[in-house]
Amino acid sequence: MISLFISLSLLAASIAVCLALHWYVGYGLAVGLLLFLASNFLLSRTIGKKMEQQMKAAGDLLAKGHAQRAVEILKGTYPLTRWQFLLRGQVDGQIGVILYAQRKFDDALPYLERSANRHWMARGMLAVAYMRKKRIEEMDKVFKKAVATNRKEGMLASLYAYCLLKLGRREEAQEVLIQALKRLEGDARLEANLKAVQNRKPLKMKHYGDMWYQFHLERPPGAMMGQRPRGPQPRVRRKQMRR
Repeated sequence: MISLFISLSLLAASIAVCLALHWYVGYGLAVGLLLFLASNFLLSRTIGKKMEQQMKAAGDLLAKGHAQRAVEILKGTYPLTRWQFLLRGQVDGQIGVILYAQRKFDDALPYLERSANRHWMARGMLAVAYMRKKRIEEMDKVFKKAVATNRKEGMLASLYAYCLLKLGRREEAQEVLIQALKRLEGDARLEANLKAVQNRKPLKMKHYGDMWYQFHLERPPGAMMGQRPRGPQPRVRRKQMRR
C-alpha cells in the first residue's frame, strides 16, 4: 500500500510540475509513468527480498519443529506487509496453516479468516474449520470463492467434494469434480475421485500425500490405535508470499 502511494505521488508530482511550468502535460504524464513503474518495481523488489529472508528463516525453524518460533518470525513481518497490497493476507494465511496443522483450530481461525483468497490451503482449512463448527453456509461461500480463484488447484476441488460427501451432498460433490476436470483435463486424481463418487465409494484423498493429512480429516497411515499421530509438518510456502 505504501509503495503504491509513493509511486502515485511521483506520477502526480511529475504532472504538477509540467502544469506549473506550462509545459505540455503529455511530457509530465510520460515521465510520471516511468517514475511510477520504476519506483513500484524497485520498492516491490526490495520488500520482496526482505520477505524472502524472513520466510526462509521461518521455514528453517518449521523444518526443525520449532513452529511457535516460526510464527513469531512471520508476525515480525507485519511492518513489511504495509508496503504492498494482499501481503498481510498471505502472512496471516501461513500463520493460520501452521496453527491449524498443530490442531490449534481455535487459535488458527482468526488468521485463516484474514488469509488471502489465493492462499488456497489456508482457505481450504478455513472452510473445513467452518464445517467442523457446522457453519455450512460459510463453508460453501469460502470453498466456492477459493475454487474459482485457484482454478489449477485440483486438491482444493477434491477437498470441497470430500466435505460435501461428509454432509450427504453427493450430487453437488460430483458436480464440483466435473467442473474441476473441465479446467484440469487429464488430472488422474480428480478422475479417480469422480469415479469414486459415481460408484458411491469414498474419495481417494491419500493420493495427495502428506498435504492431505494437514487438514486432519483422516489419520495418516500407520497411526497406532489410541495414539495421536504426529502428522506431517506444514511448510512455509514462499512462492505464495510474492505478488
